[in-house]
Amino acid sequence: GAKVRSAQKWAHTLGETIDLWGKDAVVSFGSHHWPQWGNENVVAHLEKQRDLYKYINDQTLRMANQGMTMHEIAEAFVLPDSLAKEFYNRGYYGNLKHNVRATYQLYLGFWDGNPANFDPLPPKEEAVKYVEMVGADKMIATAKAAFDKGDYRWAATVANKVVFADPKNQAARDVQADALEQLGYQAESGPARNFYLSGAQELRGGVQKMATPNTSS
Repeated sequence: GAKVRSAQKWAHTLGETIDLWGKDAVVSFGSHHWPQWGNENVVAHLEKQRDLYKYINDQTLRMANQGMTMHEIAEAFVLPDSLAKEFYNRGYYGNLKHNVRATYQLYLGFWDGNPANFDPLPPKEEAVKYVEMVGADKMIATAKAAFDKGDYRWAATVANKVVFADPKNQAARDVQADALEQLGYQAESGPARNFYLSGAQELRGGVQKMATPNTSS
């Protein structure tokens, strides 16, 4: 639900749920975590979920109004301990950065206000120009050095440019795979970990062509 609705609407929906059934509810079932038993636990859970989404909504807009961009807000965003330390508010499924960026895009779209970013080149075209400017060997060496320092995000970013410019460059694919693997191991979010590790697997072994699964039967 949180990925479909705005954080503000989700918070409002939870608030209505508390008002309508909070005093009577004795168990609640969530989509991505185990149930809550007992009225006190149910109400506390709903209230803190409501507060979480309201906080994400309001603070994202507050920082946007201060001139911060989507990625800057996501990097700086911190939940108060009263919300962050509840297990059901942790990023085991969706994560905080993901939801903050989605909230920003809901209100302001993809563009950060910088004219240079208004109409960017497609990833492959941009990557080819980066590699022509810097050189594939130097970029791979930079990515490896970043990996050795534990800067896995930068290693993945630099190697990614080489991979997009030359998908057959296995040296670039390998260092990006190594970086994605480490990011996956560090991820609290299960889906994020799956994205990282699946990407690493495809970089090392290619994309396996398989029949489209039929899940509608």
